[in-house]
Amino acid sequence: NDRELEVYSFQNVEQIYKQFLNARWLWENKKTGFRLYALSQLYLILGLIHEQRCQTSLPQHFLRALSFLNANFTNRALTVDMICRQAGMSATVFRQLFQRSYRKTPVQYITELRLERARNFISNGMSVEQAALESGFNDSKYFARVVKKHFHCTPRDLKQYGR
Repeated sequence: NDRELEVYSFQNVEQIYKQFLNARWLWENKKTGFRLYALSQLYLILGLIHEQRCQTSLPQHFLRALSFLNANFTNRALTVDMICRQAGMSATVFRQLFQRSYRKTPVQYITELRLERARNFISNGMSVEQAALESGFNDSKYFARVVKKHFHCTPRDLKQYGR
């Protein structure tokens, strides 16, 4: 069952080439544990190839939707439907492509982006309420519940310990 030969072009050829040379060096010098080290290098190369293949095979309308999402995640009124309308695609297709690409829902991704932004604001001295609002959360009580669920601490702990 030989499949047709697949040809790839890469943006980071140097990185893949260096990994290959490292695997080859490990194999030729046969130091202790060389098989595992060389195999790990080859798996790293395969991972890089797969990652680039997935990135380049995404439809343009999905990439437009991702770009809009990342530029507007702090908008409190942002919805998946708004993202899809902007990119000219259906919400169902967007959710399927998003789940396949990121292994999470768009809402989970947006929440994580907002949480990370708020965490940075809080650790830099901004009030919890202001950080929540600036990051796209509608109210600080909901924000506190999400922080506890995601970071396993209170927003005050984030401020106190600068996580």
